Amino acid sequence: MQIFSSSIKEINISQMVEKHVMKNGGSYIDAVLTVCEVEDIDPIIAAKELNKPIREKLEMEGTKLNILPRKKSNKGKLFT
Repeated sequence: MQIFSSSIKEINISQMVEKHVMKNGGSYIDAVLTVCEVEDIDPIIAAKELNKPIREKLEMEGTKLNILPRKKSNKGKLFT
């Protein structure tokens, strides 16, 4: 696996992920992993280069799948 260089910019990876989701459907998590596999990029490095909207979509998917903890709030609690 190649070390991610700054030659591939944030917008390029984000665009590749968006194109993959639009063309093939599926989740953003799968799209990021597929793009990383095809482009031979370490997912940890690529994650740092994703734009905010995709990061937010990944966070929502991760929370929904119980991969990430849910954000705690006081709303809706009967007792505090």
